[in-house]
This record gives sequence, C-alpha cells and structure tokens, in this order.
Amino acid sequence: MKKFFNYKYGRKMFFIFAAIGTLFLIVAQCGFSKTIQLILMIIGAVFVLGGYLWMFILYKCPHCDTRLPWDGGLPNHCPSCGEKLN
Repeated sequence: MKKFFNYKYGRKMFFIFAAIGTLFLIVAQCGFSKTIQLILMIIGAVFVLGGYLWMFILYKCPHCDTRLPWDGGLPNHCPSCGEKLN
C-alpha cells in the first residue's frame, strides 16, 4: 500500500513550517507591544518546532522505515537498506 505522506512531503513541509515560523519571528521584532511580540514569537517557535517534528515523523525510508539523513539533499537510495527512493 502506498503511503500518502512520503519522505519528500515530510521534507517539503519542514521547509514550509520553518519559513512561516521564521517569518513570525522576524515580524515579532517590528516594534509591536511586548504582549504582541511575545504572542508572535510563541507562534513562530511553534511553527519551527512543528516543522522539525513533522520531518522527524515523516522523513524516513518507505521500504525499511529508518530515518533518512537530514544533511544534504534528497537521497537517491536509502543508506540503510539500499533500496531506490522515488
């Protein structure tokens, strides 16, 4: 059975979540009141941490379910089982 959430989707969602979180963190520094800054910084941190969690859960080999390395680009083969990744 083909999984809906694959490793490419997990990596893409990580970058989207991290970009949104970083944007919130940058906007929080734009001279708002302390309360607004705190709220925006919490939202940004939640997005960044959510992106890491999303990638940790989904960025794994579809054949053997081992975690893929986060450094570098998308691998062509799983370093654990050697199967080709689509």
